[in-house]
Amino acid sequence: MRKTKSLLCVLVFLLFLSSAVSCKKTDSGGSSSESPESVTIKWWSMKIFASDGDAGSEKDSFVKELAEAYTASHSNVIIDISYLPYTYEDELAAAISSGEVPDVVFARPGLDKVLEGQKLADLSGIISPEIPAEASAADSSGEKTKAALPIDIPEPILKAASADGGKTYNFYPVAVSPYLMAFNKNILEVAGALSLLPKLDGNRSWTMEEYKALLKELAEKLPDSTDTGIFFYGSTAGSVATQSLAENAFGSQLASINDANGVKALGELKALVDDGLLLNGYSAQAEDSVSAFIEGSLAHSLIYTLGYDLNYKEAKKDNFNAIFMPYPSSGDPKLYYTLLGASVIDSGDAARTSAAIDFVNFIANDPIYSPEVAGRSGSLSANKNNNAFIQSGDYQYLIKTLDMLGDYKNGAQSEEVKTAWVNTLRDVFTPDLVEKSSGREIDISSSLDQFVKTVAEK
Repeated sequence: MRKTKSLLCVLVFLLFLSSAVSCKKTDSGGSSSESPESVTIKWWSMKIFASDGDAGSEKDSFVKELAEAYTASHSNVIIDISYLPYTYEDELAAAISSGEVPDVVFARPGLDKVLEGQKLADLSGIISPEIPAEASAADSSGEKTKAALPIDIPEPILKAASADGGKTYNFYPVAVSPYLMAFNKNILEVAGALSLLPKLDGNRSWTMEEYKALLKELAEKLPDSTDTGIFFYGSTAGSVATQSLAENAFGSQLASINDANGVKALGELKALVDDGLLLNGYSAQAEDSVSAFIEGSLAHSLIYTLGYDLNYKEAKKDNFNAIFMPYPSSGDPKLYYTLLGASVIDSGDAARTSAAIDFVNFIANDPIYSPEVAGRSGSLSANKNNNAFIQSGDYQYLIKTLDMLGDYKNGAQSEEVKTAWVNTLRDVFTPDLVEKSSGREIDISSSLDQFVKTVAEK
């Protein structure tokens, strides 16, 4: 009887062990016959990450690192990488029309404008603020090390990510870079003008009158080797700066900048140039302003971003310390910004499209890699909860600017509109040259009327 009991116990134990092993196999993915089929997704990305460089060989590039990090925990997925130039629209449209269609594109919003007979996948399931992101990051040992954070994307960015008012999302915003102006703290201190900036512990909003007072003080106190700043309009590059000044100064909008507030804004900006408080940059570009600012020959630049500050890191001198500022405004400033993120082109292959969407979720929400995606592109994360990597100096202020974003307009502007704006500035700020060459009289109001007409047509 004792022998029978012992045998029964052994059988029960073996049955339990067998069951445990079976469960373990199921949890780890089952047998090879149950493994998911291999799927290849094509990822086309702009070359905008800090470690990419030329990225021709993909050697040590961050894009390749991202792909390898994802496939380390998704062994059935193969990611085929290609690169896009900064102005990629024509090249992408040509590739798609020839039948070469990527699955994931990391670029700016508006991919639907270059698609021919292709459909963008709906990303609502991973972007909706109500749906928390799921962590999928792994360190070198394959273990998750951080928990994902809730998704909190500012409303203007969400608006830019949807083509139908938020019913669906065909673009996942990952990185955002607001356009600001900046002052060299050291130069202002030497000139005794630092106190003329608003308090630096809030959103730093200030008025046109305060801006003019600061420029007047600087013009009086700066040495001959240093100028206050450049009002540049030598090309369309950086035109967001002068547009931001004109729109924010007294509360106008670019599409109706010929209203009384817009005319007043350009009039006061012209007076600053005419009075020598800003250099007349009729042949200068944004890069000229930024480089002179970094070199210490300008007290401030009308355009500055986190990306500029990072890119010029090696060129900074000991006496350079940037203070980011919003554009002077009559109320809460509304900032222009660049926006980068990912779209998925629906291939019609369910497994392939599903893998592509999951990869986008990894890029956007992985607690380890998504902050790097933003940081290495010289940007903030579009998810306000995902900016812990911004820790040093005046960079902390930049997080506050995510509450000052206007509607996304920078990437939506046609080159014709940008050119029309530059031509308007040439009319207003160099009227003698324009009148001499064209034979027509120039005034601010009529110039802005013509610009608004161009905007309406484009």
